[in-house]
Order: sequence, then structure tokens, then C-alpha cells
Amino acid sequence: MLIDDICKYFPPFAFLSAEDKKSVEFYSYPQQIEKDELLLNTENLGCDNIIIVKEGRLRVVSERAEGRSITLYYLNEADICVLAASNHLYRSHVSIKIIADKTSQIIKIPVALYMELEARYPNIATYSRRLFADRFSDVLYTLSGKVFKKDEDFLKEYLMEKAAQGEDGIIDKTQDEMAKETAIARSHISQILNRLRADGVLSMDRGRIHIKDIKKLL
Repeated sequence: MLIDDICKYFPPFAFLSAEDKKSVEFYSYPQQIEKDELLLNTENLGCDNIIIVKEGRLRVVSERAEGRSITLYYLNEADICVLAASNHLYRSHVSIKIIADKTSQIIKIPVALYMELEARYPNIATYSRRLFADRFSDVLYTLSGKVFKKDEDFLKEYLMEKAAQGEDGIIDKTQDEMAKETAIARSHISQILNRLRADGVLSMDRGRIHIKDIKKLL
């Protein structure tokens, strides 16, 4: 049952009354998101759902008017996104996009229902605020790294993270995609990658990067 999955990923829901569990089961729904599919753009449309990642990985992005963007954080299996819905939950304005980094299975819980449960179950309110704080910390960490770190150091951290997410140190990202995700100019990314290749850290072939010596990225 869907409610069992929701309780697994969102523990406070296990303490709902039987009637409230039926409501959550009735109004929530699963959805499959294909790789690179845009799930949400809060600039054009507010988020009306709490999102639970059952399988796969989503990328949460902030994009500027001129088209430059930066990946704020990733939502992996069992992660819950409340930041996108914070416009409803906390009357804040968060402008982000959520994109499927790989084909993903998600569960959506309507914000209206969630807010009603929050008002009646203090443990849900406490848990969601902790999730919001954790995600906001992720955003601050990413932005502070972008502001205070050199582009090369920032890119190295990005490469280590993507290599850990892939298989055998393979990163299936083009330089254009990397530029969008890191907000580093593509020409600068190319220079950094070429230096790393010359140092034997990685190899490149048709939009794929193979990290050969991850210790050299540290």
C-alpha cells in the first residue's frame, strides 16, 4: 500500500489515525519522472506537493534570468523535499527548478492535506521544519562554496560527488551540462579538465569522464 511507503520514508505519518492514513492514501499518488525531465519550476508555478523520492535522484537548481544556473543539492532515495513547498508552508518565496538527474520514482503528497495534518500533529510540524532547516543548510553550503572557493576546487568537489554517484568512476556529463550545474564558464571547465587529464586524474571520451585517480582530486 502507498501509505506504507509514505510511513517508511516519513516516520511521523506512522502515528496518524486510521482515518487520516486513509486520507493520505487516497490523495497521494506515485509518479515516474524520466531522466532530464523538468518536474517543477516554482518561478512559473508554485509547488503544491511534498515530494518523496522512492527511487532515483532529483537535482534542485537555482537559475538566473540570463540562463546561468547552479545545482543547490540532490534528492536521493528516501529524501523528502519540503523546500519547494515552503511558499505554502512557511510563506517564503523560493525560486527553484527540480529536474530528474536519472529516471526516478516519486510520491506526491498534496500540500493542503499536509498543512492540515501539521496543524493537528505537532510531531509532523517539528519533523518538516527540521527537513527545511537541513535543506536550507545544504543551500548555504553550496553557495558559500561557490563564493569562497576557487572554480577549480569547486569543480573537483563536483567531480568527486558525481563519480561517487556513478559506476566505476564514470561521469556521464557533457561540459555544457557541467557548466549549467556548477555556474562555471564552459571554457574554464574545459581548461580545468584538460589540466586534470594531463595530470592523469581523468580521461575524457564523447561526453563521458572517467575518474582514474580520485585521490588526486582531494
